[in-house]
Amino acid sequence: MKSVLLILIPVFLLSYFLAGGIDSPFPKKVAVPSGEPRALAEAAPSGDGKQLQINDLRFRPPSPQPSPPLPPTASQQPSTCPPGQKVAVDMLLDTSGSMARGSRINILSNVVNNFVSLYLQNDDIIGIQEFSDFPADVVPINTKSNNSSYFPLTLITHNFTHMNDGMLFAQNKILTARSTYPGYNWVLIFLSDGVPETASSLPDPTQVPTGTASVIKASGVRIISIGLELYSLGEPAASYARNLMTSVASSPSDYHDATTTNLGDIYRDIAQVLPCT
Repeated sequence: MKSVLLILIPVFLLSYFLAGGIDSPFPKKVAVPSGEPRALAEAAPSGDGKQLQINDLRFRPPSPQPSPPLPPTASQQPSTCPPGQKVAVDMLLDTSGSMARGSRINILSNVVNNFVSLYLQNDDIIGIQEFSDFPADVVPINTKSNNSSYFPLTLITHNFTHMNDGMLFAQNKILTARSTYPGYNWVLIFLSDGVPETASSLPDPTQVPTGTASVIKASGVRIISIGLELYSLGEPAASYARNLMTSVASSPSDYHDATTTNLGDIYRDIAQVLPCT
């Protein structure tokens, strides 16, 4: 009799448990073949306690958070410059014989044309002088940037590189124009591909423009200098030319080492800082 009871009692208990008569204190969780690795199911007794029901528990991943915005590039930085500030830009451009190499003079002409048409406002003033054997006026400084009679510009090369003659010429032009146009921010863009040179000397110390440039800067004009393909001079001339162009500029960051490939980008970058001059 005892052996029969030992067999029947476990069978009875197992059947009673499966029918829901004994509540387990913990829910049984089994994987649900739903194709979602995070979907689980909870085995829980039904309302009448006689059968199991499967409750689908879905653990959703957290909603994606927006990525933090990237820091603005230099061209996207909010401007701290006075709004509507009028700008007067004078350019002193090297048109010596070396500027005829490759396509330097043609690229410079195109870059200057784009600079005036794309970046200057209608009330801005533009002036252009060139220097080689002698300085010459190309566009008078009293020219508004929307004056189409001088543009598109075509520059022509000559022989030597009389830098200081050009700088003195530009100084006189700027001095006269500043009294006529008060309230403008004044900038001189000085570009050369060489060193001070005359027929008798290379380099020629009498044509070093740093002294004249210092007088211009002291008058409140910002000078931005551009050395075009100075590497082609070879050493030590290339280093000499870079140092010279850097000393002419208002600050080391106002000197730009350029090639014909990035010259347009440099002029665009210059345009962005003009109102802050």
